[in-house]
Amino acid sequence: MTAQMCTVAGRYLQAFTVAWIHEPEEFGKQANCQVAVSVHAVSDTASCPNQWRLFLPPEWDADAKRRLRTGVPDVVRHVEKWQLALDEAAASGMRPPVVVADAAYGQNALFRAG
Repeated sequence: MTAQMCTVAGRYLQAFTVAWIHEPEEFGKQANCQVAVSVHAVSDTASCPNQWRLFLPPEWDADAKRRLRTGVPDVVRHVEKWQLALDEAAASGMRPPVVVADAAYGQNALFRAG
């Protein structure tokens, strides 16, 4: 059986061009962070990333200086994580019989209706 899995992956960086700064609970302090929504092809024995998309917080839409400094193109805007997951799953071209996602996605009726 194959499935698709939707995840939110946080990548913590010590770099100057980062998506934004937030305070992840696991660090207990401020950290540089990039967050991506990913779609993976999953089988009984393996999984493979299929699609990734950078998640931007809504406040980035109006912050041209930050976008320029970090190299985020002006056409890239905030999109809810669940919508990014649906867009990436559709772009993959796969039609799996099962979709696996974490609780945040499962609680969203629009995502479940997909």
